[in-house]
Amino acid sequence: MKTLQKKITVSLSPRWMNDREKGLSNAIQPYINKYDESLGGALMKCKSIKVIGRGRTHMSHPLVHYDLECDFSVFRPKTGKEVSGEIVDITAEYMNVLVLRAFHCQIQRNGADWSWNEDDSWTVGKAKIRIGSFIDIAIESFTTVNDQLELQGAICEQSKKKRKQK
Repeated sequence: MKTLQKKITVSLSPRWMNDREKGLSNAIQPYINKYDESLGGALMKCKSIKVIGRGRTHMSHPLVHYDLECDFSVFRPKTGKEVSGEIVDITAEYMNVLVLRAFHCQIQRNGADWSWNEDDSWTVGKAKIRIGSFIDIAIESFTTVNDQLELQGAICEQSKKKRKQK
């Protein structure tokens, strides 16, 4: 994760004028967990907000517009990068993993040396993996769908060793 600065413009309802900080925090929420092409990653968390200039209004428009300079934690996926995640769905052919509590990663079996168990788990190496297990993943590729990251990955070697279950 990297901290990067981004300038954004948000619009606040006049009801937030008595609690502008809370209004600004709410206004940046739509940016969180979205992929930002200019930063090459998904904005994870806003660490600081600096208002640039004064709020402004436009004729016959009730909202107050603010230019902000924000420091965001940014998740920048790269092919080969290793990340951890929790298995949230598992079938005989694939598993879905939640990475950083925000992003979906699918791991396809594709003939890998995993055995499917009747208790809806996989045996991978010496590890038994099921819903709720945490595993390490190598990112193989990623795409964006409606500004949301969609990761494809493979299980890392350390996850194939016997692991504690949740």
